[in-house]
Amino acid sequence: MKRSFLLGLLSLTLLRLVAQPSLQPIDASSEIRFSIKNFGINTAGRLSGLKGSIRFEPNSLATAFVDVTVNALSIDTDNERRDKHLQGSSYFNVSQHPTIRISGKPTLTPSGYVLNAQLTMKGITRSLLLPFSAVAQQGGWLFTAAFEINRRQFNVGDASMVLADKVKVILRIFAK
Repeated sequence: MKRSFLLGLLSLTLLRLVAQPSLQPIDASSEIRFSIKNFGINTAGRLSGLKGSIRFEPNSLATAFVDVTVNALSIDTDNERRDKHLQGSSYFNVSQHPTIRISGKPTLTPSGYVLNAQLTMKGITRSLLLPFSAVAQQGGWLFTAAFEINRRQFNVGDASMVLADKVKVILRIFAK
């Protein structure tokens, strides 16, 4: 009796995992923006080419996950010469590291949702706690987050008197 109860419970859990579909990020409805101080002036840019999979159900975070990438070659700062420089080996090295990846598991804390994330850039992976919001809309979810990273922890550029180390990142990812 106990054994059949446990098997039934396990079956229901597995069924719920299978029944909960993964969401796909919609690149055209999403934004990945960044800004960094260069010569004391905020220089902004964006990335596109968002791909991956997100499983999110607020009432069942035990099965939730995020695994998305963005195309590093898509870097756009409204300056083609700067973009080519950033794509090179000193910065993003897109020929060897064509994507930037965030993966992890969302949890709910007293102050809101947090993604226990792994950020991989230029072949280097770092852990970060990423507070985010999630709003149901248009049959999907809009996930928003803002955070800072230190570009030098990912070997993106060298020490510089004119370029800041801290990069502000803003994510607005719509997934359906």
